[in-house]
Amino acid sequence: MTRAQLKQLARIVIKVVAGGPTDVTRGQELIRLFDALIDSAALGTEIPTIPSSFTPITANQYGQHPAFTTQAGLNAYVLGIITTGLFITQPAAPTGALVDDVGNTFSHNLVGGFDSASDYELRTGSTAVYTVRNTAYVQNGRVYYPGLSAAYAIGEVSARVTASGARPAGGAVSNAQAFTGPAAPTVYTSMPQSYTVTQVDIDTKCGAGTTSFQAITRTNNTATGDTQPNANAAGLAAAKDEALAAIVCTVPPPNYNTEVNDSIREAAGIAFSPGSSTVRALFNAIPGANAAPISMVVTLGGGPASYFDMPGEYAGQGLSFFGADGQRYETTFINGSR
Repeated sequence: MTRAQLKQLARIVIKVVAGGPTDVTRGQELIRLFDALIDSAALGTEIPTIPSSFTPITANQYGQHPAFTTQAGLNAYVLGIITTGLFITQPAAPTGALVDDVGNTFSHNLVGGFDSASDYELRTGSTAVYTVRNTAYVQNGRVYYPGLSAAYAIGEVSARVTASGARPAGGAVSNAQAFTGPAAPTVYTSMPQSYTVTQVDIDTKCGAGTTSFQAITRTNNTATGDTQPNANAAGLAAAKDEALAAIVCTVPPPNYNTEVNDSIREAAGIAFSPGSSTVRALFNAIPGANAAPISMVVTLGGGPASYFDMPGEYAGQGLSFFGADGQRYETTFINGSR
């Protein structure tokens, strides 16, 4: 029987209904007593019991509100609204979002009532969470988020007002233009650069006077650099390296440019043994020699033996002579005599 049915029954018994006694003053007091007893007894069955466990409520699951993980948190939120008579609303999403791809900066207009950069949080990347950025700043009514140097697709950068206490996070605004990330450096390629070796190059590589001139030219147009002049310089250096590498060092054969025979043996200080008219000696002249070119004694009686005395400048120079047997003998001057 419901509470209403019990109260109606009490009124019928006490005749405080149509057809009952005319003096109902006393009956009315009894009715109030029975109503109080009925109400007290009904409280245990009509008021639902609050469950001991709490099912978490996600943010904005029932409108605009923060997430609740405990009954106490929910109670505090509801009681706060009731006692203050205020209904908390979600902050609006920022407007006027701009992408500065060159400056790697995202910005938007301030939301009314939220004038500090710390009132906002930013998300970058498709799976990232919102965080307050220490580098963010406010200027001329806008919030700026510098330092976005990575590449982000459209919609991967967004900002909103942060949640605070019972107030939920605001609506978000995102980038309508992609961030391309750091620009790839420009690489310049060398224009054709040629280098031809000089005799100085040949002497430096092979030794002075050892190798005759070689007409060698190399060209490079594949070297690179961060500017066109630097690329051209790299191309010229590469061409020079290739040209120098192509030099072939050779030691020329001895140049016997002075011939001494018996007709000038006195002037040359040469003494021959009998039969010396068949002997010829050839040797290189050394500019700046400090004495007569050479003095030598050739003895052929007991075999092809020869002795030469000469200034030190002749050391290492070539010598060739023919014996009476017609055979040519070749050697070099060493240690001042041979």
